[in-house]
Amino acid sequence: EWVQREGPDTDGEMPSALETAVKLLQQAQQALIAYDTAAAIMLAARAVLPEESELEIGAVRTVNAWSRQITGIAYAVENRNHEAVATLRSAVDLVAEQPWNGRSRPKLREGLVGEGARYLVWEIFIRLAESALDIGDAELGAAALDVAQDYVGTPLDRYSLLVQRAALLMRSADLAEVEKAFAASEEEAQAAGDEENAALARFYASVVRLRAANRAATMGGEGQDMLDRAGEAAEAAGGNLRQVEYILTSAVWQAAINAVPPETVLPVARRAFDVFREGQRAMAGYDSGQEAARRERRRFLESYLDTLYETDGSATDGGRP
Repeated sequence: EWVQREGPDTDGEMPSALETAVKLLQQAQQALIAYDTAAAIMLAARAVLPEESELEIGAVRTVNAWSRQITGIAYAVENRNHEAVATLRSAVDLVAEQPWNGRSRPKLREGLVGEGARYLVWEIFIRLAESALDIGDAELGAAALDVAQDYVGTPLDRYSLLVQRAALLMRSADLAEVEKAFAASEEEAQAAGDEENAALARFYASVVRLRAANRAATMGGEGQDMLDRAGEAAEAAGGNLRQVEYILTSAVWQAAINAVPPETVLPVARRAFDVFREGQRAMAGYDSGQEAARRERRRFLESYLDTLYETDGSATDGGRP
């Protein structure tokens, strides 16, 4: 819809080259949703348009930004995060008035209006933030989040923003300030009637309290409280398997690195594994998607197996793996 607004021909219709590119990108988007990253990358590459053409330059740049956005996300799913960052940075340059330095706020092109454009800009910056934090570039991640927060449009967007804020904030040594930031996020979500993200913010705040107690060697009931808050956040996430798995996996990981007794963690680890298996069954039939999912979820399996090892399989249900 925003491509058509930027690049109609003299009859008010979308030129055939633009129409073909948009169809290819729609197919690439569907392949990405199905975790078929190889197909997504291939289709997105075929959609790239030459800037030296008779097509309207704004529409060409928007199409090419969309192509790089899809490719960057596919690289991230494949755990190729340095390539993801480079590709998404190039997408930013296509939606900005001038090349971005990765630190200041970029000035975006005026033609990017409407819901489609909002979603494109949101996806570029939130995914760039995620990949930047994955490679340890906190400054780039913070700069990308600063832009992304202006393009939140749905509760799912707010969830993604909160997850990346958490990844950034958890790097801070001032845990009291981090906990205040999550309390503010909870209030913001509650004001919007978004209990799902309010519960997620409470879970993150409980992680901060756990880390503070572990750092001060004053561990009490913080581990169980964190696991309880994770359960509440998972319940609030409802039928979204990826979000439920993420929450429970994060809880298991945080428990493992903060010296929570393995027998306390095991019920949550098993619940997370059940969700993991359900998600794997839902993605059956996409070979490249399965491989991407395996890479993306390796940390979960390592955490789960470590928990089983620490408890020596000695559970009340007969050591069910």
